[in-house]
Amino acid sequence: MTKPLAERFWSKVRVANTLHDCWSWLGACTPTGYGNVYDGARTEKAHRVAYMLTFGKIPNGYEIDHLCHRRGCVNPWHLRAIAHAENLRSSRPATATHCPHGHAYTGHRQRNGRRECHVCRKIRESRRVRHSHQGAAA
Repeated sequence: MTKPLAERFWSKVRVANTLHDCWSWLGACTPTGYGNVYDGARTEKAHRVAYMLTFGKIPNGYEIDHLCHRRGCVNPWHLRAIAHAENLRSSRPATATHCPHGHAYTGHRQRNGRRECHVCRKIRESRRVRHSHQGAAA
């Protein structure tokens, strides 16, 4: 007989000295750093299981957000159930001041729901125009 989920789950957690510190997931992880745990029916993200074991069912339409922004953390007091749109707004990329190429974000320009700096937009547009002229010449 297999151990109950709660027992199996908490045996794979390194609990820190305080509730303020992150609790590390020691089990299997995804390539992006989220913990995985099998709940008896399917594989579930470890932080979601930590939330459900501590606070109960995740409300419909909500997802679990890491207040600490550490994907491997399963400290229930670092987790909250929020709507997807709020999770996007509170994520690190949403609060970044510079794009991945180091250019400052100015204004509120978004493309397909993603932030884009003025410099990268100009480069993208220049490539698009150049590519369309090459196609017309052929």
